[in-house]
Amino acid sequence: MSESDNFQAANSDSIISSSSTEQAVKCACNLTTHPMRAWTRNNPGRRFVSCRGRRVGRQYVKCDFFQWVDQEPPHGWQHLALIETRDIINE
Repeated sequence: MSESDNFQAANSDSIISSSSTEQAVKCACNLTTHPMRAWTRNNPGRRFVSCRGRRVGRQYVKCDFFQWVDQEPPHGWQHLALIETRDIINE
């Protein structure tokens, strides 16, 4: 998997990436979730898992499963460094 395949940009404030090396869990739909990384201002670099959803007929259905993998958001110099790095990458 290339580095560009690891990143999916929703917008400059919420780039999300995933890693295939982390352990997956199942959501309420019994679908395997994979850890993703949020790049929002409040949670830069923080990992989470959520339901990816599934197609049922012509509709897209998913449960409300969401769980942080990292128990604590980055703070202090780590938070500032991650925000600065995200902004440089998005330039």
